[in-house]
Amino acid sequence: MCFLERMGAIETAQKLSERVMAGKAKLDADIKRDYARYQYLKRHSKKTLNAMLESVAASFETCSAFSESTLLIAYMYDPEKCSEIILRACRKVLTAPINKHEFAWFEQSVFGSSVWFFNCPKSDDRYLFEDLLGIAKTIASDVVESMDDIYDDLTRHKQWQQMQAIKNETLIARQDHKRVGLLHNKGIRAVLESKSRDDGADELEANDFRAFIDQHLALNTLISTAAKINGEFQQHMQMVMSPFGDFKEAPIKSLQRSQTKMERSEYQEQALPKSAALCDLVRCSVTFNTVHQFLVGYQALMHHMDKHQDLMELARVKNGFINTDDHKNGYRDIKVYVVYKSMNPEHENVKMICEVQLLLINYLQEKKRVHQIWDILREETYLRMVPKTQLGGGSNHGSSSGGNTVKDLSQLKFTELLRVGREVRLDYKDRDMYHCSVDSDTGLLGMEGWGWFGVVDLSRKMMIVSMKREQQIYYTHRWLTFHEHRYLSVQTRRNQVEMWRVVCDKRGGYNFVNDAHYKCVVNGTIDYVQFDRSYAHMLLVVNESAIQVRAMSHLGAATKTIKLQEKIATSAMRNVRFSGDGTRCVLGGGEGCAYFYLVDIVSEKVHKLSSSFLQSTLAPCFINGDCQRVAVCGEAGKIEIWDVEQRQSVKCIQSDSQRDMTSSTSTDNILAVGSDDKRLRLYNVGNWECFFMKQFNFGGCALHLTEDMRYVTFAGYGGDRCAVLKID
Repeated sequence: MCFLERMGAIETAQKLSERVMAGKAKLDADIKRDYARYQYLKRHSKKTLNAMLESVAASFETCSAFSESTLLIAYMYDPEKCSEIILRACRKVLTAPINKHEFAWFEQSVFGSSVWFFNCPKSDDRYLFEDLLGIAKTIASDVVESMDDIYDDLTRHKQWQQMQAIKNETLIARQDHKRVGLLHNKGIRAVLESKSRDDGADELEANDFRAFIDQHLALNTLISTAAKINGEFQQHMQMVMSPFGDFKEAPIKSLQRSQTKMERSEYQEQALPKSAALCDLVRCSVTFNTVHQFLVGYQALMHHMDKHQDLMELARVKNGFINTDDHKNGYRDIKVYVVYKSMNPEHENVKMICEVQLLLINYLQEKKRVHQIWDILREETYLRMVPKTQLGGGSNHGSSSGGNTVKDLSQLKFTELLRVGREVRLDYKDRDMYHCSVDSDTGLLGMEGWGWFGVVDLSRKMMIVSMKREQQIYYTHRWLTFHEHRYLSVQTRRNQVEMWRVVCDKRGGYNFVNDAHYKCVVNGTIDYVQFDRSYAHMLLVVNESAIQVRAMSHLGAATKTIKLQEKIATSAMRNVRFSGDGTRCVLGGGEGCAYFYLVDIVSEKVHKLSSSFLQSTLAPCFINGDCQRVAVCGEAGKIEIWDVEQRQSVKCIQSDSQRDMTSSTSTDNILAVGSDDKRLRLYNVGNWECFFMKQFNFGGCALHLTEDMRYVTFAGYGGDRCAVLKID
């Protein structure tokens, strides 16, 4: 076991996964927000960028608070100089003696920044956090070396052989041993010892439930027992050991740290309940100044147990000083585990294995010196996982793949993966195709037609689902992750949305299992369906006249209904969009209408905005799915960008087309636009330049970009009706 693992450096897999996903979401949001600002300043005011760099330098020199956006933009501008500023300050803060105020600044303002996931200067395969870890590891290795020097000195001590003579022994290793008696409750054992059917899936489910009972019910039982026995154990041990060394009471080990420990490799072979192997929930330490005091204290503890076996008995001894082939092992101590019996009449016959840690003051001093460094090194797994994690699966491009600056979007490569009309045999014969989208996790393509919905397996180029449904349903299917399972949501009737769980079969294909818990039925008609990014709410436009918000936990009723100022005609173009956080909605006015609506769902205010640039307002979308900016398509190749908070036009784009711009979508600093001229155009939202264009043989009224930037799907009327491009 490595040094950091012994110091409690690992957290539960579930908790780590949650932190990684949150860190990745923050990273993506930070770069989407600040890269556009950087591009603007790069074109208009390099003096401002220089001022930002100087401001960051001053903040890091004085260990004062700073704006993270200022730091990120400064790094994008000059990564070499900015990284030098950051690392120089961190090296100073982390070098002993550590100033607690400076470390608090580092911990609160610096260590949580997304800047650590940016690339190192002149390196596309190395992140800035790796340089920080390098600094921390160098400092930690110096301390470990000092600890090993202490060990070398001890080997020459006249009483060294007596230290070596304390042998490792195990008499009682678990809390459910008959001499301890914990965790024999029938409610715990009934599940842990139950047998499942021969069905493999049932066995997996049973194993998951056993692990749940072990890490929750059994562990709760141990911790509540620890709470009963801790007070009197600490008092008793202080009375016994204080004459020989410096006694310190330790807090009861927390539920989270206990669950973490149970996930270590040495616990995997333990019999159920694995929690019974936790013998350090109740613990204390005794520090000695000399080897002689150490040995006297150890012998006094053993003598006390021999004399008071009705109260305490030896369970185990772990001697960290026993020599090995390679003694370079850093921190060392001796741990004595005792079975302590409560003397409280209210806790009759309650026993528990408790830990007594015996250590030399030299080791304690070195351990304290490097405590903050360990806090940083514990985060290595988290730091390495964040930039590699995909929100929605697949590989990232642009800001997410490299970290420090958004990758030049013109370097993206687009490979045509599928033309539905040419390569897939469908039982749908109509010429129109509406909303089509790829799910990166499964490689499945969902397609909506007139009175029809289907799914194609991209790997096999084969239709695997075909469903007839009511007509006039256009942009309503969604792929989503809900309760850790992949789902497909489809509107099957004008007033009904259903959800299917996507299940992988034994042959590597997919089955769709209808989940009746998530059926949504409304009075009237559903015109549009979307979900917020957290999948906590379903967002609907109903009866062409109202917005509804429905909680996924209770789809039977709307939690909020907002009436619109006028009816929004159902259209083959996607004229309704919600922001990713579900707080805003934009509704295009349609052909011949030079106005559109912005709806603040939180305040329930509806704003009618008029354009002097567009005569028609079509297929709007939120830039990057965020609620700050909106793109509105129009006639004659026009696109207009609006600031949501100011409700003002901020950019007018005239493309090379003279036809209606009929579809749009945006993610990862890309605005994708489809047109009646049968072309797909991709714009960089940092400079609003078109960096990719492709001609198809069908008009484009539907567009979809996967959030992980792996696929773009373009669909419409005539010709091949739908095409999928893979992004590399």
